[in-house]
Amino acid sequence: MQTYDLTLKDLLMDGAPVLLGQATGMAAVRLAPWEVPVVGGGRLDLFGAIDPDTALHLELQADNDATMPVRMLGYRWLILRRRPTVQVRQIVLYVGRERMSMGNRLDGPGLSFHFEIIDARDLQADLLLASDHPCDIIMALFAATDDLKARVRAVIARLAARFADDPPRLRDALVRLTLLAPLRQAEPLVHEEITAMPITIDLETHPFASTFFLKGRAEGKAEGKAEGKAEGKAEMLLQMLHWRFETVPAELEDRIRAADSSLLDDWSRRLIHGQPLTEIFDSAPVH
Repeated sequence: MQTYDLTLKDLLMDGAPVLLGQATGMAAVRLAPWEVPVVGGGRLDLFGAIDPDTALHLELQADNDATMPVRMLGYRWLILRRRPTVQVRQIVLYVGRERMSMGNRLDGPGLSFHFEIIDARDLQADLLLASDHPCDIIMALFAATDDLKARVRAVIARLAARFADDPPRLRDALVRLTLLAPLRQAEPLVHEEITAMPITIDLETHPFASTFFLKGRAEGKAEGKAEGKAEGKAEMLLQMLHWRFETVPAELEDRIRAADSSLLDDWSRRLIHGQPLTEIFDSAPVH
């Protein structure tokens, strides 16, 4: 999922006023970006001020993550530490291929937390296609349709019209569309349409896409991604444990950092269910 996540974040940085308007229900959303460091590096997908008293936090999600509520609560905690008085709207925009099945709340002893989830299938494609921003236009691919081929053609035609006088930007947009196409099983359709255009793209040499095609990247790819994902989950679980229990034994921290992704998911579910610290880390699985 790293390819999708990085591509979506990269697109979002160019601006997406129509997408943000549909996600928030507000007209002409313009953000003043704010930085919030995330443990282990990185940053929130999109976070900024809507007005002096209100901020928007938007996360793009390409798969159903059972720990999403824990992650979002952890992000809220990081935001409040930096800006304790700001009112925050937290939204997850789901763009995955499978039907959305994530929860959007945490309820337990002394805890009630929720955020918004929007399935990209519910976006209005016609409004996105009318935008001048490549992110908005490409996001029309994810809106529900009964004719995927026609939607792909509409997206590519709009990009071609928008950047008719700027071939490098058109090429950049088509590269990003190509990288995201698998999320809607649209790779053959996108390839067919681009092949018929008077422009060529090469993912292995393009400055952005080539990062996913570096020589030797295939070796150890699965293992490296699994380790990186587990590391992120471990850091988030430790944040939440410190938030709930204040202190966490050093030997338990070591155990968490050494755990695999599946076990970390299991422990996170126990935390969500409000179990005591001693029960969260026993041996019996919870579902």
